Amino acid sequence: MTSSVFRQIKDIQNQAGKLIVETPSTEDIESFSQFNEEMKLYLISHVDQPEIIQHVQSIPNVFDVEDEANGLPEFLMILLAIVTIGISHLYFQHLAHVRRINLIRDQIHVVKGKYATLEFLLKSME
Repeated sequence: MTSSVFRQIKDIQNQAGKLIVETPSTEDIESFSQFNEEMKLYLISHVDQPEIIQHVQSIPNVFDVEDEANGLPEFLMILLAIVTIGISHLYFQHLAHVRRINLIRDQIHVVKGKYATLEFLLKSME
């Protein structure tokens, strides 16, 4: 592997670390997700070792999270929105957004760990 691939793997780990620690914007998450998908495609097309390809394929998409924020709270949002003329709806909508961001952060943490393992595997094959 070229040094630029290792630099990109380090870069995606650093970006993941920032998104985990900070409060990311939707644009930041989308940009990271796109970088993740492009990196996976590049690695799959340029690596010959089956175990490396399998590991790359196990790196999840950032948005592949269970959206548990749309279950019972949605019912409560509707009920309370009617009673309080939308104020509660906005509050629960905000809570659902915060929950989803936290789920995405957890997924980003998994992605970061997968790239750290990938970096180790690639370096051990050199």
